Amino acid sequence: MRKESKANENSNKYFSHTTPRTLLGVLRLSQALARIRFSNEVVIPDVDEALRLVSVAKQSLTQDEEFEKYEEPPMSRVFNLIRESLGSSRTARVEDLRETVLGKGFTEDLFNDCLYKYQSLSVWQLTDENETLVFLGNFDNDDDDDEEEDVDMN
Repeated sequence: MRKESKANENSNKYFSHTTPRTLLGVLRLSQALARIRFSNEVVIPDVDEALRLVSVAKQSLTQDEEFEKYEEPPMSRVFNLIRESLGSSRTARVEDLRETVLGKGFTEDLFNDCLYKYQSLSVWQLTDENETLVFLGNFDNDDDDDEEEDVDMN
C-alpha cells in the first residue's frame, strides 16, 4: 500500500495515500474475514482479500476516466499473470501460481477455469497429478529464431 501511495503521490488520484485509519480498516476487514471462516486467527489470504477490498473501494470512489477505459477480460489477465510468474522458466508449481493469482484478487474458480481452458488449447500442460504447470508455447516471437540456431546440422 505504501509503494502504491508513493507511486501515486503526484497524480490527480484521490485517496491515494495510506493513513493509520486505512491500515486499521485493513486489519478490521481481515479480522472480519477470519470470523466468516469461524477462525480465531487471521491468515495471509484474509489480509490479501482485505487489501483487495480496500483497493476496489478506492477505485469506486474516483470518477476518473482512467477507470472507464477498456479492461482486458479477467481470464486474459489471469493468463498474463501466470505467464509473468513463470519468468524465463517453463515450469512452476500450481500452488505457487494459485497463491499469486489469488493474491491479485482473482477467484479460485477463475484460476481453475484458466488452467483448464489453456490446457485444452495446448498452451500448457498440467503434470505430476496437476501439481506442476509446464508451458508449451513460446513466450514471444523471438524464441522461434533461437530454436533455429540451436539445430545441429550434422
